[in-house]
Formats: sequence, structure tokens, C-alpha cells
Amino acid sequence: MIVTAAPPITHRTVRSRRTLPPRTTPAHLHGRDSSTLRSRLDAGPSIVVEQPWPSNNALIRIRMAVLLPAILFGFSLLQNLTNMDTVDFHRDEARWINRAYFLEALGRPFSDTWSDYYITQGQPPLGNYLMGVGLLLQGRDLDTNRVWDFTYDEAWNVRSGASPAPEDLNAGRRTNAVIGALAVVCVYLLASRLTNRFGGCAAGLFLSLHPLHLRLSSQALSDELFALLLASSVLVAFRFARSPSLGSGIVLGILLGMGGAAKLSPLLLSLPLAGFGAIWLITRLWQSGRPALAWKRARFGWMLTIQPLVAFSTFIVINPFLWPSPFQRSWDLFEFRRSEMDGQSRVWPVAGVDGWLAALARTGRRFNRDYSTSLRVQGWIEDVATVSFRHVSLDVILMAAGLVALIGVVARRGLWSPHALAAFVMASQCGAVIVGMGVDFYRYFLPLLIVASVCVGVGFGSGFEAVRRRWFESPYRA
Repeated sequence: MIVTAAPPITHRTVRSRRTLPPRTTPAHLHGRDSSTLRSRLDAGPSIVVEQPWPSNNALIRIRMAVLLPAILFGFSLLQNLTNMDTVDFHRDEARWINRAYFLEALGRPFSDTWSDYYITQGQPPLGNYLMGVGLLLQGRDLDTNRVWDFTYDEAWNVRSGASPAPEDLNAGRRTNAVIGALAVVCVYLLASRLTNRFGGCAAGLFLSLHPLHLRLSSQALSDELFALLLASSVLVAFRFARSPSLGSGIVLGILLGMGGAAKLSPLLLSLPLAGFGAIWLITRLWQSGRPALAWKRARFGWMLTIQPLVAFSTFIVINPFLWPSPFQRSWDLFEFRRSEMDGQSRVWPVAGVDGWLAALARTGRRFNRDYSTSLRVQGWIEDVATVSFRHVSLDVILMAAGLVALIGVVARRGLWSPHALAAFVMASQCGAVIVGMGVDFYRYFLPLLIVASVCVGVGFGSGFEAVRRRWFESPYRA
């Protein structure tokens, strides 16, 4: 039943219904015909919904907040699993499957597994744990292939037993397919928070159809785990800014630490967040004096300033390799990663990236030519309609338009809004990738794709909102 105030008999004006004063005389509206709908729209802000409109369809009674993410998850997972048998084998898959035994070694944190050697220095262990869990859940054990030696060719490694068994490889790929589908759901939720569900659906569909995401979600690698943790961190940052509770602040730091335990760079995001919080505290002190810095009044700023402490503590707890000397060995991990990227740029000079401007140019080429959702959709239309036409990539245009829309949203909401904090985290991650990109490998562009997908969703959501307001709130509509 819908309760509104009886509208007075007046001529329609250009004044928005959102600014009309509430009405006092109650009236009852029944039915779902066009006149009732028109009355509901005319009621404006004074409308009070006591119960949702009944429906005989069970699916409609399911909340869209649950139905839409479930559909996107199923759609993305189906694509990832279908692509498993056609995607090329990457030798890093052998390494991740080989290190699944780290999950068992987690119960023996002082064993030789956590000694200081190439394997423990090469990658943080969270991807190893995930691979172990995935293998065990699918009935496989943690005793897999030998270590893949990059100094020899593929034929030699296959003969030496370094190539994973087909069953282990498929189990690892199925595990990553689920993680990739979850990343799509997180992108949907994030874009929905920044705009609306239409924008969330656009972001989720764009990411699930993107060839780069599809490829990485079909291989047994750890990049999609990194993408999932990144999207989750931005989502929690939005929630924390909207309601700065102690729990959400700690969860944000934990997610950043877990992201560091997957691919290192998310650990660094805690530093600009601490700077963001420090600037917020200084602004409060300048505007309102010392009383404004009390814990309850300034919890937002204080929790942001301690993000490095929470993230780094989580990073250490997850990785027993760091326990004997947390600071020195953490530094060694970053140094090893930097030297490895320098070595890769020397071995493959054509893939070397000289500076952040070159990194931006490589990013544009990757998203405009090498991996493009719009080109994939156009190819699908060409196959279905059996017509030929010139394919034009629209991805970079959609990303740029979405970025402009996101800047507009932040400008309207304010510098300290949840939208601003989420945009700040995404911008920090993009900056870390662009500045630190020493070599152009396709998987390094995945975090940029996550942010770009959110921007695409914000663009579509902002456009939908503008059309909706003009169509439903225009005083000249009949």
C-alpha cells in the first residue's frame, strides 16, 4: 500500500518535485495501472512506501542486489571455464601449481620451505595458498610437478617432469576462473556504489567480456587474486569513508596487506592512504582546533594514518618467510622484484618500458588494439549477423569518458566523500603500476583494467542517471 498526500489542484510548473513541501492530507492509491503510476511519480518526495508492490513472479521478489551479482558471476564463470581449453599454456602456471605445497607448509612456519632462497624471494605466498586450496577442494593433492627452470626450453622441462599434469592444470585453472568471476562481482558492486546499478552492470559486463581478463581468468596464475583484492579494497574504502567504523578501517588494512601478499604493490597503497588521512586531520585542526581531533570525531583520519601499520602487520603474518627479519626480508622482496623486472627488460628489449610516458603509451595500445571488449563484441556481431564491416575499438574512448564522469562525481560529492576516497585508491594503484612498469607483459595491465572497467561503469551510470532525471522528472512530460 502506498500512502501519499492528496495533491492540490494547481497548474504544472517547472519547479522540481524534489523541492515541493510535504502534503498533509493522506490519500490511498491502489492498483498498478498507468494512472496509479502517474500519481506515484507526481507524489514526489512525500511518497511513503509501506510495502513493495506484490508480484506473482518469484524472480521479481528476489532483491536486485542479489540477483544481478549472481547473474554476472555465472556469466563470467561460464566464459572463463569455456575458455580454459583454448587458452595457451603459460610456464608460470607450472610454477604456481608447483608451489601449492606452501599451503601445507603454512602449518610448519619454521621448516626449510620458508628458508631464504629463490622461490620464497620470487613471489609472495598468497597465490600459493589459493592454488593449494583449489587443488584440495577438487580432489587433487599438493604433490604436483617439479620446479620449472626458465634457463631451459619447454621440451626440457616437460621431460624433467616440470610440466603439470593435465588434471592439476585444469584444477588450477578452474580455481582461478572462480576468482576472476568474483572480481567481476566486486567491480559491479563498486561501480554501483559510485553511480547506480546500471553503471554496475555495464562495468561487470565490460570486464567479463574483456579478452585480457578472460585470458588471465582461464590460466592458473595469481593475477586475478590480485585483481579481486584490489577491487575489494576499493569497495571497503568506500564503505569506510561512508561510515568510518573501527572494523571497516581494520578490514581495509587487512585487505591491503593480503594484496601485498599476492603481488606486493597493494601494500604500498597504505602509504598514500596515510597521507590522505594526515591531510584530513590537518584540515580539521585548522578549521576547528584541537577538539576536532578527538577519536570519535576524527576516527576517519586516524584510521587512515595507521593503514601502513595494519597492512604491513597482515603482510608479515601471512608470510612466515618474513618472520626472522620482517623489515630486511620485506625490503629484499621488493629489491628482488625490481631486479627481476630489470632483467626481463634486458632479455626482451622490445618489451622494455622507458619511463611513465612510455608506460601510458603501451597501456593505450594494449587496451585499444591488443585487448578490446568492443572489438570482441563487434566480432561476435559480425559472426551472428554474417555481415562484414570495419571494426573500430571504442574501449579507450569509453574509459576516457568514464574517467571524466568519475572526476565529475568526485567534484560534486566533495574531496572527503566516499567517492573521492575510492577514486584516490584507484588512482594510487594506477600510478604505482605506470611508474613501476619496467617491462610490457600483458598480465601487468590487469589492475589498470580493473580501474578502467569501473570508470566505464561510472560513465554509463552517469549517462543513465542524466537520462532518467530528464525523462522522469521533467515537468513538461505528460
